[in-house]
Amino acid sequence: MLQAPRGTEDILPNEQVYWQKIEKEFERIVSSLGFGKIATPFFEYKSVFERGVGAVTDVVEKQMFIVKRAGTFDELDTVEEELILRPEATAGIARSYVEHGMQTWPQPVKLYYFGPMFRYERPQKGRLRQHYQFGLEILGTNNPFTDAFLIGLVKTIYQEIGLSNFIFEINSIGCPNCRAKMKRAITNYYKPFKDLICSSCQNRLSKNPLRLLDCKQEKCQPFIANAPALIDYLCPSCKEHFKNTLEYLEDLNIPYDFNPRLVRGLDYYTKTIFEVVPQDKSAALGGGGRYDNLIELFGGSPTGAIGFAGGVERTILEMKKQGIRLEPTPKPDMILIHLGDSAKKKSLSLLFQLQKEGFKVSLSLEKESLKSQLNAANKLKIPLALILGQKETKEKTIIVRNMLDGAQETIPLKKLTNFLKAKLEVQS
Repeated sequence: MLQAPRGTEDILPNEQVYWQKIEKEFERIVSSLGFGKIATPFFEYKSVFERGVGAVTDVVEKQMFIVKRAGTFDELDTVEEELILRPEATAGIARSYVEHGMQTWPQPVKLYYFGPMFRYERPQKGRLRQHYQFGLEILGTNNPFTDAFLIGLVKTIYQEIGLSNFIFEINSIGCPNCRAKMKRAITNYYKPFKDLICSSCQNRLSKNPLRLLDCKQEKCQPFIANAPALIDYLCPSCKEHFKNTLEYLEDLNIPYDFNPRLVRGLDYYTKTIFEVVPQDKSAALGGGGRYDNLIELFGGSPTGAIGFAGGVERTILEMKKQGIRLEPTPKPDMILIHLGDSAKKKSLSLLFQLQKEGFKVSLSLEKESLKSQLNAANKLKIPLALILGQKETKEKTIIVRNMLDGAQETIPLKKLTNFLKAKLEVQS
């Protein structure tokens, strides 16, 4: 039997209610604050991620899906560079910001997105090879006020989705000058323990030492706990930026945990970084931070920017863990039952007329007998049945039957709309 590829999942109708809740609340909130939606391609040239995310990150070295092409289709399709299914959205949005001249727009440019990302890694609960993210990007501002605004907005989004008992972990990894000092300190600290840490961390020690602090292997945790605090290596300007950010968060009464060893897995981050974590400190629901140098890497002028991405699957798992139960898609208010060929033909135009007038109405596409169609209505617990037979078709009437008590009456079709509105109003 054919199955979905490992690390992917089918999102069935009974689960869609959670996805719809997240997307609806997210878009409602951010659009009211002036964010515009952006949709970038699902695949980009490999250099977008090597340049933006970092050539020696796990994402680029281990987790990228390469798009294989069968051949070229025309003389313009001859670029030899590999195409990659996007592992994250920020690099592609930065590329789009430069390509479409968004630096000439009124600044800052506020964007949001919702869609799938692709990472080739070991699938586990809440982490799939095809997973979905909802995210925000604010480009064209260096102000710590913006950092607090974004974190406050993220808090609002999760609360409106229905979550509670979460907190922000926050840190600063400074500017490139700060990070050079941080890398030296981390490298010097870890060198005596090189043979005691995991093989991945041994590789990171020479290539990307800050990523040592992000290791999840149990054997590496004691070394992380005693590693140097990154904040000790911030320059005065970065320290002031972080101090102001925290003061704004305190003014907003946003709870946070300062985590001096928090890092993010992508190289483009600068200064403020943060993660949203449940109270039990399990896997982060989302995270983000500043990326003040990324636009310049893509050929733009120096541009301050900050962003956030939340994992949809992890958010749904947390919703269920916190006991948030959502009702399935509302069932129809009525079912339209047809008996005989002429009634069957009439039922389609009547169905779309009722739907256009705002009623939620169902129709049997297969069952023909009165009994089978009524049974279908009972199974779905639909309150009203509209019965259209040969006689009713000729007389331009319809039978409205209450499925709860069996009472029914015949109504002229021209009066049906007003009758149903009154009927449903009474029932509600």
